[in-house]
Amino acid sequence: MGMSETCPSNGVPAVSSRARLLVFVVIVLSSGWIGVFVNRLLGTPDSMDSAGAGIWIAIPLLAGIVMGVTDRSLRRSYGASWKPGRLRAYGVALVVFPLSFAAAIAVGWAAGWLEPSGLGAFAGVVVAAAVGTLGKNVFEEGAWRGYLAPALVGRGLPDPWVWVISGTVWAVWHCPYYLFFLDESLVRAVWDVPPVVFFTLG
Repeated sequence: MGMSETCPSNGVPAVSSRARLLVFVVIVLSSGWIGVFVNRLLGTPDSMDSAGAGIWIAIPLLAGIVMGVTDRSLRRSYGASWKPGRLRAYGVALVVFPLSFAAAIAVGWAAGWLEPSGLGAFAGVVVAAAVGTLGKNVFEEGAWRGYLAPALVGRGLPDPWVWVISGTVWAVWHCPYYLFFLDESLVRAVWDVPPVVFFTLG
């Protein structure tokens, strides 16, 4: 048996890294449906502002923290994954969104497709969307890059398998998001099809 599977001094068998990985995947894939169920119990409509959506976003991160901290083979690398990286990289990441937005507006204005005079009314919406997306991505990447990918690498899997497994779990985790939490009008604004078709083909 490997170090992660040996029995501790109290005689209780340790949980293997593989078992932790499987438990994490099951919890993650259940989180959105738990959120939908909670919304039904509360009688609240499904949306990204609902308690169910918060559960869907938070559970993977919390599960990753528990699994990463309690797995001795991953504890050090998991803690290191939360240390700040290079400040230059953070700066680039923070300016990409507003610069790309400004470039799109400039192209639309130059082509005569829009008038920038009325764009001030959307400033608050854009800022709120950016902040919300940033917060969601911290939770999301904390689960995937913080625990799932390192756990798969720790199993000795080749890189392509790490990509396929983590990508598949990530995609299936989004199913309740597209079917329930995301406003259908936003889906149809991109592609005028039912959410289930958008999720399946997207």
